[in-house]
Amino acid sequence: MLSGKENPVPSDDHDYYSFKTFSRGIKIHELWDYIHEKFRSGSTFFEEEFKKLRSGLIHKHDIASSDENKGRNRYKQMYAYDYNRVPLTIEFDGESEYINSSYIHVNVVISVISV
Repeated sequence: MLSGKENPVPSDDHDYYSFKTFSRGIKIHELWDYIHEKFRSGSTFFEEEFKKLRSGLIHKHDIASSDENKGRNRYKQMYAYDYNRVPLTIEFDGESEYINSSYIHVNVVISVISV
């Protein structure tokens, strides 16, 4: 959030990067100076921020990692989480409804302009 006010931004438990602390906004015209300040000689700010990022699989992925579905995953250790995976519609017996795909939840604001 880029804002001139110090509004705390809480984390969302379903975000991949879930921070437990709050961060203040930065005015866009102050961003470059902020980055330079944090990169100053001897600073470990960005290193410490990077260490705060969660790594690995942080939600249940039992369906994707099952022996039956492991061969359907293109990359090792990159699984669809159980809570947001995209199940396929099965048309014939013997088909699998599993695909390594996840829904991405996005808040979209639609503006309608009447002319």
